[in-house]
Amino acid sequence: MGTMPLYCAVPLCNRSGGHMFPKDDELCKKWVVAIKRLKPDSKQLWQPGKYHVVCHRHFKETDYKPPGLLGLRKLLLPSAVPSVFDFKPTSTPAAQRRDERGLKRRKLFSPIPNIGAPCPMALDLIQSIHNGLPLPHGSVQHELVRGTYDYWHYLCDQLDDRGWGCGYRTLQTICSWTSNQLRLREQPSPHVPSIPEIQHILVKLGDKEAEYVGSREWIGSFEICLIIDHVYSVPCKILHVSGGVQELESHAEQLLDHFMKYGSPVMMGGSTDTSSKAILGVARSDDGLHLLVLDPHFVGKGSAKKIQEENWIKWRHVSSFTDTTFYNICCPLLKAR
Repeated sequence: MGTMPLYCAVPLCNRSGGHMFPKDDELCKKWVVAIKRLKPDSKQLWQPGKYHVVCHRHFKETDYKPPGLLGLRKLLLPSAVPSVFDFKPTSTPAAQRRDERGLKRRKLFSPIPNIGAPCPMALDLIQSIHNGLPLPHGSVQHELVRGTYDYWHYLCDQLDDRGWGCGYRTLQTICSWTSNQLRLREQPSPHVPSIPEIQHILVKLGDKEAEYVGSREWIGSFEICLIIDHVYSVPCKILHVSGGVQELESHAEQLLDHFMKYGSPVMMGGSTDTSSKAILGVARSDDGLHLLVLDPHFVGKGSAKKIQEENWIKWRHVSSFTDTTFYNICCPLLKAR
């Protein structure tokens, strides 16, 4: 009887043979994060099986030990992590434009001085800012976030993140909800990580290079899934909306089910609509579906009433979202108490 072929686990790679995933849990997780593979059914982080490998083409020469005098087999260094990928089988004009925008964005933002300082823990943040907000006119069904959360926004911890920090702030809002839920369960409830801590974690997991720490590089739904899973051991599901407003409306039905089953806040980010935002509820009315959007771009201090009056939190009909973008929606799979 022959042995089962070992196929490369990297998306879009069809080679056989390679290196088995490490037995060390922490190093194995770095490999999984590096290859950016998700479960096709749940969109959660994929886990390797017995016959999964990563082939040689995804490693650099510096990842290998120097060859011995007699042995020809190349052996990986104990700390090696795959880093050579080509996740795009073709390069379209639209993809090239996205790459150019990303390059300009990285050049625009210079490193943050003294970003290694921890975030102050005693912050004057508004809790559960949606309370008291009227439902959309003609609402016949709605589901909202259940449990308390803090509203994290630009400059709320004296770190000037205007223009690049909306993904981090949305993540911190979700983390505050998650920490509160774990506390209710009398389980370990780590504090909400600061932006410097988030950046260090992503480097540790192998998702980012070392120079990412101290940068103004944005984060999206995939990074948010990694942080929530690493800090709180809570898995997340990613909903990918590729077809604009029409497909978003169909996914809004799944969001309605999410809030019914879990009640956790979710993060939404897009390609051309690059402003990250938290979704705190879904409502169905006579004219369609509405999402309750919490915008992290607010600067300053104010009451919940002021935030609501200035529309930093508001109901938005799905048709008001950008029709020429894709959206990724990160849904933490932790049931509210």
